[in-house]
Amino acid sequence: MADDQNNDIPPKPESIWERASRIWWLFLIVIAAIVLYLLFYFKKLNAETFSWLVLYLALSFSVPLFFISFIRLAAEERVKSAREMIKNILEVITSYDIDVDATFGKDGSRLNKIFETMSDNYDPGKYIGALMFTLVVSMAGFYLVLARQTVLVDLGSMQIFLKELPNGASAAFLGAWYFSLFSIIARRRNLDISTSTVLNLGFQMLFATVAGYMSTEILNEKLAFPIAFGIGFIPYGELVDWIRSNTQKKLGIEAALTDEPIIKAALEPQRLVSLEGISRQELERLSDEGITTIQHLAFENPIRLHFATSYPMARVIDWIDQAYLRLYVDKENVEKLKKCGMRGAIELGEMDEYLKKLETDAERDDFLKKIAAHTSLDEIQLRQLTRQLAIDPQVVLLLAVWTVYGGS
Repeated sequence: MADDQNNDIPPKPESIWERASRIWWLFLIVIAAIVLYLLFYFKKLNAETFSWLVLYLALSFSVPLFFISFIRLAAEERVKSAREMIKNILEVITSYDIDVDATFGKDGSRLNKIFETMSDNYDPGKYIGALMFTLVVSMAGFYLVLARQTVLVDLGSMQIFLKELPNGASAAFLGAWYFSLFSIIARRRNLDISTSTVLNLGFQMLFATVAGYMSTEILNEKLAFPIAFGIGFIPYGELVDWIRSNTQKKLGIEAALTDEPIIKAALEPQRLVSLEGISRQELERLSDEGITTIQHLAFENPIRLHFATSYPMARVIDWIDQAYLRLYVDKENVEKLKKCGMRGAIELGEMDEYLKKLETDAERDDFLKKIAAHTSLDEIQLRQLTRQLAIDPQVVLLLAVWTVYGGS
């Protein structure tokens, strides 16, 4: 990367504020159309029915409008911080004794690609479809909730069906709605709301309503409402598994292959919960990014994951560092290596440099024997492992980014 021009991040595209205004106008048009429809179609609305309609619209649009406020107020800062971080990494990384092109692509193309993907993901235009889906689910859910109290629009026999639905469906939807508002506020602080987040929360409200309806058949009537409300706070992926499992039982279908004890035992070592320092909330957020196993996490680019989740770079690198070592060493030996001060792939890779600095082969052999004595690995396996990790592109990337941003 001798030419500084090659390190430049692609020029900033059209302002996010300008693109976000399109979404504002779209929702204003939708709201205006609904209001005009009500004014012209319900000319003889009484004050009580009109009040219910206003409440219905306010609740239905609450989650989408919260999302839009993020797009206008935070997305631009999100992309700006990504631009600055990549620029700094490209400037500093050249000082390391590594093959930059092999690790980061020619002239840092892989880093630039991450930035382009980041900008694309936070393009307000990409939110329109997800927002419309969430709005439709929200409007349908609140119509179900209010159907027991009043008739907003006469749907004939459908109105009777909705009114007779179990309370569990309405309670679960309300729980998912509260969870959606909480998620937006919590993620707003970290500027962490992507299009997948919008879709996931829409699916959350949808599947929670279905699960709440199904739960009324197995719950005590007095406990049905509060428990169904709590169902709304369960991540939608787990709700889908629960719905599938109960449907299989009702239909007498055999359990899925992943429910078999042998398969469960095989998958257990790959679960992220076996790594240190990952909370349940963080597991759910990683799942949003398609990271559900140690192998997924081990091969993840730390820069992309940091941008996508807003988790501190030090935390992201530590997770990936632990996961990458687990690709080479089983959990039992990893625990033993921790007692020697090596909890990740970076430490083992750096051990290769330490061994090279020792003056004699006898000193190197003695050091390796001491480490190997704490594990089931022999000296040859341990030496080969340190050499492999020292030149592994993923470990080199982790070490380089840790040096630049490890404390952030």
